[in-house]
Amino acid sequence: MRPIVQYGIGCWLGCLPMLIGLSAFAAELTPQEERGKTIYLEGTSPAGNEITAVIGDAGAEVPAAVMPCGSCHGPDGRGRPEGGISPSDLTWPALTKPYGIEHPSGRQHPPYDLRMLKRAITMGTDPAGNSLHVAMPRYRLTHQDAEDLVAYVQRLGTDLDPGLSLDSITLATQLPREGRFAALGTAIEAVLQAYFDDVNEQGGIYSRRINLRVIAAPDAADDRADMLRGQLETEEIFALVGSFLPGAEEQVADLVEELRTPLVGPFTQDPQLGWPLNPYVFYLLPGLEDLGRAMVSYAAERSDNRTAEGGSNRTAADIVDAEPRFEATAQAIVARANELDWPMGSSGELERIELAELGTTPDRVFLLASGEQQAAFFQRAAAAGWYPQVFLPGSLFGNQTFDAPAGFDDRIFLAFPTLPSNQAAASAREYRDLATRFSLPAKHVTAQIATLASAHVLIEALKRAGRELSRSRLIEVLEGFSEFDNGLTPLVTYGPNRRVGVQGAYLIALNVSDHSLVPASGWVKSR
Repeated sequence: MRPIVQYGIGCWLGCLPMLIGLSAFAAELTPQEERGKTIYLEGTSPAGNEITAVIGDAGAEVPAAVMPCGSCHGPDGRGRPEGGISPSDLTWPALTKPYGIEHPSGRQHPPYDLRMLKRAITMGTDPAGNSLHVAMPRYRLTHQDAEDLVAYVQRLGTDLDPGLSLDSITLATQLPREGRFAALGTAIEAVLQAYFDDVNEQGGIYSRRINLRVIAAPDAADDRADMLRGQLETEEIFALVGSFLPGAEEQVADLVEELRTPLVGPFTQDPQLGWPLNPYVFYLLPGLEDLGRAMVSYAAERSDNRTAEGGSNRTAADIVDAEPRFEATAQAIVARANELDWPMGSSGELERIELAELGTTPDRVFLLASGEQQAAFFQRAAAAGWYPQVFLPGSLFGNQTFDAPAGFDDRIFLAFPTLPSNQAAASAREYRDLATRFSLPAKHVTAQIATLASAHVLIEALKRAGRELSRSRLIEVLEGFSEFDNGLTPLVTYGPNRRVGVQGAYLIALNVSDHSLVPASGWVKSR
């Protein structure tokens, strides 16, 4: 709800003298304040009463849920300019400044009290009787809902988000404890704990100590989301970092949005990027679609280089699309080829074929298959004496790729969002230092380095957010990241319409004869 106030610098703005003692920051909300918080953040009445927003001189009416207070004034009530409008500061010290408020226009009015605050909400006038800005709705709500809302407004700026206290920030990660991914979970937990211990040894974040909670991740997606919900609803957790999502991406993304809990750098190959974007999830590394786009970028550049050097350059290429789950990746490959104006296939466009339909022999193949389908492709191609350049997302790399016939030696290119373990460890000095000091596991080094990079992003955002930390402030800061260098991955950029920090891949060539991986490129952007 955009309640109570005039937009513009004057109406409830000003410096914030700390009139409330530190003990108020730790106090829990009363039941009345909890009801008021729901009205403020969601525009709905916990009692089920109708709340209506009346807008402008024409008196247009919409449900208050369409314009909840926090959408303009922010969950902390301080308001942040957007679209040429400056929502006022609703914190109680700002509203009740004893010397009153003078607007830039020269208009003045006395400080608010509880009665004047309720009048502003319902009638749209300030304590001097002046009308509030036309952008400020008036609200029709019951007497009890108005009392609850006013009670919560008095707590704005002092109601810390879950997991925050004066001396600590509690973070959590959800990781597998049992089964085939248990060792991976152990490695991720170890590097997170080591890094946060290191941060704490250096004084924490504005004297707040980082506490890490580890939540078990059951195999079943629904069980995993239910487990996470139970922890987030019963424990004080400020944000999640480095959680293991495979198989539960959609459920977990929906859950953290519902509970307004930021999630930074989850471990997944399938970022959920449907529109509108989930404002609470910040992925560090690209998924299959971005890897596919990077493969096309590299293949097109390689093709151009061959032409410039006078080599033959048959442009035919196909996507071998063996499984329906790769549909979005195939579409991304086609889109990138079109962006680069790279003619491929007999029709001049990138052609998609099923494994069973293989009949042509293009120079290049984008192989979207795993397991038995991948092995079948290599066997059929070798039987026909056909050895194209094969581009394969690194996440699909497995024994079937290693066992490709010898004719594919140095003709298989894998797209990885990070360098292989030995190369990544060699270039990550900070990781090596942590590994030595904290005896980190020797396995899953690549995953550890990616997790460390995600933790870096989160800690940097917490530092930039400052002492007046909140979840909304954290999200605002993350959205402002532009080419942040964490020292472990390519530069990280987010924005209101971008939730993948690193977009691209490294291309690695597979030497089939000795099962080695050799760098074929530096970082290749996917866009």
